[in-house]
Amino acid sequence: MKSFNKTSNKLTRPKCRSHPTIQLDVSFGDLYACFGAFFHLINRQNCLNEIKSFWHTDKEILVTLSVRTSLDLLLRSLNLPPESEVLMSAVNIREMAEIIRSHGLIPVPIDIYIDTVAPNLELLEQLVSPRSKVLLIAHLFGIIIPLQPYADFCKKHHILLVEDCAQAFAGKQYYGYPQADVSLFSFGAIKSCTALGGAVALIKDKQLAQKIEAIEQTYLQKSEFWYFKRIFKFYLLKLLSLPSLYYQIINLMRLLNLDVESTIKKATLGFPTGDILAKIRYRTPKHLLWFLNYRLRHCDNFEERIQRGKSFLEMLPKNLTIPGNKAEYNSFWVMPILIDSPDTMATKLRAEGFDSARGNRSLFAIDAKPNTANHLLPIQSQYLMAHILCVPFSDLLTVQELEYLAQLITVNIDCEIDETKNVAISK
Repeated sequence: MKSFNKTSNKLTRPKCRSHPTIQLDVSFGDLYACFGAFFHLINRQNCLNEIKSFWHTDKEILVTLSVRTSLDLLLRSLNLPPESEVLMSAVNIREMAEIIRSHGLIPVPIDIYIDTVAPNLELLEQLVSPRSKVLLIAHLFGIIIPLQPYADFCKKHHILLVEDCAQAFAGKQYYGYPQADVSLFSFGAIKSCTALGGAVALIKDKQLAQKIEAIEQTYLQKSEFWYFKRIFKFYLLKLLSLPSLYYQIINLMRLLNLDVESTIKKATLGFPTGDILAKIRYRTPKHLLWFLNYRLRHCDNFEERIQRGKSFLEMLPKNLTIPGNKAEYNSFWVMPILIDSPDTMATKLRAEGFDSARGNRSLFAIDAKPNTANHLLPIQSQYLMAHILCVPFSDLLTVQELEYLAQLITVNIDCEIDETKNVAISK
């Protein structure tokens, strides 16, 4: 484990190296093992049984193509009355709200507390109505939200509690909240312990699980060739994200006048744009199941990443706002900070070799409006998405690079404060 020490000495930028916001959480050895699996016959049921054995739970377990697929299957199985409401964390993946609307349901955004990224309980009580049927809570940025108050809320109002753990897989540290009716885990391309696709749904009600599985069995299976191409694509992206090569790629993008952030977003999208339901209604290919089982058998609990995240936070200014700074558990899937001018900061950091991104390139503040007279706008979630910047801190950054990144952030924040003071004085 590397050691980190905050330094006041002026550091120099490491030469000819650039770092993406997120490094794929998969090794070249893992990818080679997956390529090798294509030369063997795969038993689908054996893979499913072994995946299920990882989860220490008495809930029913279903493996799907994605968390989006799981949510769609859940809503199809529930068959809720039209215009029923799904209460959900206001900061979420855009397609999650889109899927909810596609079922004739109304997504109701619940503002979150920035210091815990948990939904506002007081607001929940204000927005709940007889039409509220589901509460969907998203664990964000690697943070796991304690769900007992929300479980009590759901029991009180006879609402289904669904936790979206797509950003919060924690190895054997967390198998989903026991009282949650449904827990959804993602193993998509940029997620922890990625299998470059796939999701696991833990379902408390056996009959509901059977309905979901029956619908899923009617779907066509994604082809093995589709998955092979996917593995090859992300193998290349993994190769190109090595700091020395990534430095050349960034320079080439600038030379071609390409927007770095939008180009990378397109390359790492879980699903291309278009009809989301048509793209997610498939069963998993056998080799994806094989690789997911392989990854789960070799996953760790991210202790080193957690320590690196805590150590990096100690290097940053004390007045810097960090989403989830009061969270009980954080696996540091990403490293988000909140600043006044995130676009300006991103440009400055990118020029110094640190490719920082707004959000994680897919989150947004939901702008749905429930039919309630006392609706309150999700102020904190909108503020978070307007000021968030995710900075790189993978294990490929050297100690010197992490210290240099922290110093850059500190200097630029100080400049922002000075500019604000000058504007105030001039007025």
